[in-house]
Amino acid sequence: MNAGDILFSVTPHPVLIDLTHSMKQGMPSWPTDPPYRHKTLEIDGQEELFMHYEISLDEHSGTHVDAPRHRYAEGNSIDCMPLPQFYGHAVKIEAAQIGKCGLLTKKDIAEWEAAYMQIRSGDIVVLHFGWDQFWEDKTKFLKNWPGISEEAARYLIDKQIKGVGTDALSIDQYGSLNFPAHEILLKQEITIIENLANLEKLPLEFFFMALPLKIEAGSGSPVRAVGWYNE
Repeated sequence: MNAGDILFSVTPHPVLIDLTHSMKQGMPSWPTDPPYRHKTLEIDGQEELFMHYEISLDEHSGTHVDAPRHRYAEGNSIDCMPLPQFYGHAVKIEAAQIGKCGLLTKKDIAEWEAAYMQIRSGDIVVLHFGWDQFWEDKTKFLKNWPGISEEAARYLIDKQIKGVGTDALSIDQYGSLNFPAHEILLKQEITIIENLANLEKLPLEFFFMALPLKIEAGSGSPVRAVGWYNE
């Protein structure tokens, strides 16, 4: 039994934290992506009306995961990624001090480890930049967000983690032209989770799950991300 299983099984009533933004029209999205749409469908000629909607969205809408195929045509698509990639023992690195357009460095991560705990093989590392506070204001959320440096991404690979999450629009900082963190992490089949919410409600160590839709040949998928821990 690994650390994540132990954390999950200690109590039948863990504290659950929803880490997902609600999908709604007008929410922030990558500037070149099609917007999320939610349209009411009406059913004629029925004795009773069953309400349902038609939705249209990009694979990377809202809180979502990136599959390796997002950056590499030969990489795994979202439907082919092993399920354990989407859940497990997680640690939260407080990174609000990084600031606008900043980069979390290898030194920052090493200093966090020295102060709190070592990142272990199989961990999911979640970065709390505090950027989700701007989610309702696209003029702020869609620019100047911080990210992770190339050196830091390589350091996490050496740690043999299986996922990296952020509460910003991208794991790469605003204005990046070559997206090095995406390049490095996805090439190693490491899951990227973006647009997380409510990370401030979590302790530094918790259990994480973000299951995607099983989209054939998909480059990513919206998720319902959840974190939980024992009081």
